[in-house]
Amino acid sequence: HWFTSSVHAGLITEEFCENYEMLYEDIFINKSKFNLIEDKINHHKSNPGGVCDMTLYHYIVKFGLVDMQNLMEPVEIDGKKFVFIKKVNNTCQQLKKKT
Repeated sequence: HWFTSSVHAGLITEEFCENYEMLYEDIFINKSKFNLIEDKINHHKSNPGGVCDMTLYHYIVKFGLVDMQNLMEPVEIDGKKFVFIKKVNNTCQQLKKKT
């Protein structure tokens, strides 16, 4: 009943958003795919947690609705390898004078 994925460190596209919106409508509006979350809803009636955006991300990945890029892997462009910087520090606080 975990059915979750995360895009907190991902670069999402318009295609991703459109697929998310279509899946949302199919599950919650017209209920044509409500069966995807029905067991999860029943499970969480007596267990912590619930259905959230990450549940839909799981199904976007599972059904291969969009091509996903692993940002932890180097990407080769024109023969050179590039990586996604996953941590950016802000030094402004460090430069502030203590009062």
